[in-house]
Amino acid sequence: VYISDHGESLGENNIYLHGMPYAIAPDAQKQVPVIIWSPTSNNIDKSSLISTIDQPVSHDFITPTLLNFFGITTDEVAAAPTFFKSTH
Repeated sequence: VYISDHGESLGENNIYLHGMPYAIAPDAQKQVPVIIWSPTSNNIDKSSLISTIDQPVSHDFITPTLLNFFGITTDEVAAAPTFFKSTH
């Protein structure tokens, strides 16, 4: 799982920085890519992964997703949103 910690303005509209106040920050600073790579025999429920493609997600999804993927259950993240569900 790769997710950037923040966006960066690289000259769009003559802005070269990150960390502007959220209310005026351009989308390039507020929306970051998420890449999930795994072999095909990975126990990932593909329909749950596909359903999140166009949905807003958060860094908060990382821990519950990885715990779910490795079959670890805790009350703290039992109902937390994830990038995908595991089939095991």
